[in-house]
Amino acid sequence: MQESVLRISSTGRFLLKPPVAHFLFIICCVGFVLAKLPYMQLPYYWDEAWVYAPAIQEMAAAGPSLAPDAIPAELTRGHPLLFHFLGGLWASLLGTSKLSLHSYALCISLLLLLSIYTILSRRFNEVAGLLGVILLCVQPLFFTLAVLVLPEVLLSLLMLLSLDAYAQQNLLLHFLLSDFRLHLIQTS
Repeated sequence: MQESVLRISSTGRFLLKPPVAHFLFIICCVGFVLAKLPYMQLPYYWDEAWVYAPAIQEMAAAGPSLAPDAIPAELTRGHPLLFHFLGGLWASLLGTSKLSLHSYALCISLLLLLSIYTILSRRFNEVAGLLGVILLCVQPLFFTLAVLVLPEVLLSLLMLLSLDAYAQQNLLLHFLLSDFRLHLIQTS
């Protein structure tokens, strides 16, 4: 007799076989990317247009650097340069077009989804991981920010990884990720 893909544990939790859960996670991510494709060529908006996208384009042209004088202060508006540096690396490899920079933001969003799935699957089970990913994907704020060239999603990713490292009592990784957050945006 064939074993069911979804079953209920003795504690009343729904359980999925890991290969099935991983496949469903990939399907969810592919669906999310397909839903975001129409927005990849939209013009930059608000902070994207006057702070982040021009600064990343300048960083790519000047060569990625974390030095405070790597790009003019008028472009950074006093923000730390980690987001600009990573975007500059991306743009150095893939170009500075709107599609390229929106892809940079989308990749960070996919890394956040992967981290949520992995952490929730490890801490609870694969169903919790999938539910966490689905709930985040359908949040209008995340859906909107997923392709915007803004540091908020990267900040969320670093915060999640930092808290997970702290929960695992890996203080060195926790402090390293916390330092990255400070180099991403001052208020983190």
